Amino acid sequence: MKRIIVFTVMITVLAVSVFAQSVQGGWQSPQSIATQGRMRSTADNFIRPDAYAGAGIKDWFAMSAFRGGANSTFSTNLGYAKNMENLYIGVYYGGNFWGGLVNHSFTETYVDWAGSEAGTLKQVPVYSGIGFATSPRNVLAVLIGVADMGFRISVDSTYQGFSGSDIQVAGTDYKSYEAGNGNIFPQLAWSMTKNLTPNGIRPYAMLDLRFANNFLKTEAATIGTSAGEQIARSQNTLTPVFEIGLGGYNLANLNGFRVSADADYTLTLVMYNNEYSYLNTDGKYVTEKIKGLNTNGVFTENSSMTNRFRPSIAGQWSNENFAFRTRLRMAISYQSTTVTQMTLNAENKLEKNGTETETGTFLFNPHLELAMQWRIVPKLALNAGGYIDFGNLGTVTTEVQPYANGTATENTATKQVSYTLGSPTNTLTLGVTLNPTNYLTFEASSGVSTGNSVSVFSDTGLFNFTNILVSFRF
Repeated sequence: MKRIIVFTVMITVLAVSVFAQSVQGGWQSPQSIATQGRMRSTADNFIRPDAYAGAGIKDWFAMSAFRGGANSTFSTNLGYAKNMENLYIGVYYGGNFWGGLVNHSFTETYVDWAGSEAGTLKQVPVYSGIGFATSPRNVLAVLIGVADMGFRISVDSTYQGFSGSDIQVAGTDYKSYEAGNGNIFPQLAWSMTKNLTPNGIRPYAMLDLRFANNFLKTEAATIGTSAGEQIARSQNTLTPVFEIGLGGYNLANLNGFRVSADADYTLTLVMYNNEYSYLNTDGKYVTEKIKGLNTNGVFTENSSMTNRFRPSIAGQWSNENFAFRTRLRMAISYQSTTVTQMTLNAENKLEKNGTETETGTFLFNPHLELAMQWRIVPKLALNAGGYIDFGNLGTVTTEVQPYANGTATENTATKQVSYTLGSPTNTLTLGVTLNPTNYLTFEASSGVSTGNSVSVFSDTGLFNFTNILVSFRF
């Protein structure tokens, strides 16, 4: 069996799928970037539950990609796959390791500690501040293929946290200090790897659990008894996302031009379970729950649900030197949200005080994807893609009900209906594939500036390659 070693972004195997199961974090090979995702390579398919079986990996596969430029999500991408007789295993990493991780440096020194009698010095870590201005980004995915199915578990993380006790931050003494910011997105994806009928249908399902975190809990240093934990902010959400898809159905094949249809459905819920604190009669902080957000002491109760249905129709045609792909997607979505302003009453309980705003948003967003690969000479191919977003068309219905001290104010409710007419936009992408020998492949995507202008020698020009892949076959 031939062994494949990929040093930087991909092998030029033309692969097309009628639905998307890309790994989290937006990883795409240079060929996929240049063709708007319509013509993928082995570097894409080895970690997709629907496509690994057709990726042409007979024994094992390895890749390493280092990306830069405006289209880059990660600076480093690594992958490895092993194809055994009845089992396939693929592993992917994409990220910048500890790049973006905030360094909370401190100086350990003696201070007039608030937890002791005045004038009593204590040696504690002293921080100038605790913040999260930047974040690391790391994605890890493992794919297992067995019995004509693919199972992938992955996690996409930008989270970082801080926890300390008996410290001083920006001149204030704390018995405890805990903060966190960023996202942790685990995902489970499943797909068939073979069509269920001669004309297609390859179902798939994906479940995301998106944990978004932004919180700060502190307890002041005091003499003797505890001061209680104070919740400065608590803006954490859990967003389950469930998606199912048909996996494509071939409608017709006329003179080598194939037409297929597909559809997928996505349900997105946003759940809130945060905290707030208040001072009781003993002068201690007490913590309570809120089904919404605590934004630096401003309270809201929240709810959100989105349903999206996305039918599409695709076409493809190819011969020895030229391949063409197109897909029209028509996303239809409805989102309902409720935001209720809350304040603390005399008993330190949250009650409606302000406005309760219910918003229903219906959107229709068609967009067209175009891709082509032209093999200029046997060893050199030009890749190109176009993306046309026709803009959102829809309506937004907003109902507002004022409240005072937990009671709706009579004859004050309003209802507003507005219309959305988005402006069309377009994107051009370019790239090349070079095969100097049967064992070596180069692949790259080229820079194109905002407005789709291409200047040959500029930083965003035709010869400015933002993503490059080198692969070897043995």
